Amino acid sequence: MGLARSTYYDAPPQAADDTALVGAMAGICDLFEAYGWRRVQAVLRQQDWW
Repeated sequence: MGLARSTYYDAPPQAADDTALVGAMAGICDLFEAYGWRRVQAVLRQQDWW
């Protein structure tokens, strides 16, 4: 297969639970429909998401 044994038997990483972040993004986009990703990211930074 071309993979090392440690890679093959390594446990898959857990997916992060981003539901709260996605909800915050959706709320911003609902309030400000003309905002692009940069403005949405700036608002999330102001709200201490980053």
